[in-house]
Amino acid sequence: MIPTGGLSVIIHLAINGIAALGRLFGLRRRAMRGMHPILILSIVVVAILSGGTSLLAHALANENNLDHLAFMTIPCVAIEQKESSSGKHVILRIDDIQAYAWSDIQQKMINDALSYGYSPVLGVIPLNLRDDAAMYSYLRSVRCSVEFALHGWDNKEPVPGRGEFSELSEKEASEKLAKGVTEINRLARRDVITFIPPNNEMSPGALKAAENIEIEIISSQGYGKYDYDAETFDFVIDEFLPAQETMNRCDAAFDESDMCIIMLHPQDYASEGKLDPVKYAEYTALLDMLVAGGYGSLRFMDIDGKK
Repeated sequence: MIPTGGLSVIIHLAINGIAALGRLFGLRRRAMRGMHPILILSIVVVAILSGGTSLLAHALANENNLDHLAFMTIPCVAIEQKESSSGKHVILRIDDIQAYAWSDIQQKMINDALSYGYSPVLGVIPLNLRDDAAMYSYLRSVRCSVEFALHGWDNKEPVPGRGEFSELSEKEASEKLAKGVTEINRLARRDVITFIPPNNEMSPGALKAAENIEIEIISSQGYGKYDYDAETFDFVIDEFLPAQETMNRCDAAFDESDMCIIMLHPQDYASEGKLDPVKYAEYTALLDMLVAGGYGSLRFMDIDGKK
């Protein structure tokens, strides 16, 4: 394990070393000032490479390093979202983004959506996410191209078949929402505005708690403006849906609105915990259909007048 603050020690030594070099060669402070960022970064990079990947993983996962060492922050570049040629838009709502589960599928789904020009909304389960340094750093690397939504705290069912927030009091829900929002805000570097209740269920107390912390959008199941219209797995009939069926449900939504919200899960494309190429082909087929239909990319955060 790399001790907390190890990277800070490296930076401190780099700064002092550069100052000593300046004194040794008689360089003026003004001349050295412009060299500081490049020299410090070079020394830190060399130190990381010589220390192995564990130091980099630690730096990415450690809250203090992420918050206070700006030059170590992963570059954040937003993709150019696909524009609509049909006047209609699609929101890809990928739920169950989490630590230590289907990581390869999660990242592949996000990468493929982005490569098609679709910026997904990621329903994130915050519990233990920062412990999974690889997944956490990946999510930070795409944070400017996606929207992070809160998808519960731990997503555990209070009783089989019921969602985490389905039976909570307002106080209980407030505590979980506060913890979750703190984690998602730290990850996204902006305020989370969207809540996706696990199992698409909320108690009256949970709904009140979400309103109290100024959650602007709740995307659930039903007939609300932001509830999903189509899915890739039908939980009612417990059946994986081919891309064409998902698209048919979107087309029905387009008869009533200019927006279709599609609910997806990484595990929809897994068999025995691993990527299922046959199932995953339906995901890329769905993306192809969206492009062919001229449907633009949209996130909840992009919608004007959300409330």
